[in-house]
Amino acid sequence: MVIFLPPLLLNNLHLSEADDDKDGYMYYMNDGVYGSFNCKLFDHYSPVGEPLFPDPQKDKKKYPCTVWGPTCDGLDQVEESTQMRQMKVGEWLYYRNMGAYTSVASSTFNGFEKPKTYYFIDEFTL
Repeated sequence: MVIFLPPLLLNNLHLSEADDDKDGYMYYMNDGVYGSFNCKLFDHYSPVGEPLFPDPQKDKKKYPCTVWGPTCDGLDQVEESTQMRQMKVGEWLYYRNMGAYTSVASSTFNGFEKPKTYYFIDEFTL
């Protein structure tokens, strides 16, 4: 879930010069590399998030962004220099293929609780 999103100048995102005149965002979630995204540290996996509930109108315009976990650790970066529509606080990001070996190795680093697990399946898989 996106819990904080300050707008920023793109030169803070370390993107290409072609993006210098565009808006960009840093999203902060309630889970990070010390939780379910430990696969970034241990397996060198690069998760790619998408809004859980697509919005055809909003999804047309993408912005450069970086996605961070909740801690104050600079390593707690879930996605670096990605493109995503503008999100609002409280919206959820969905990460595919995040299975059994994600939350089992999570910790309560910096006092953050382990995230609650939600299971869902699409109608075509049933």
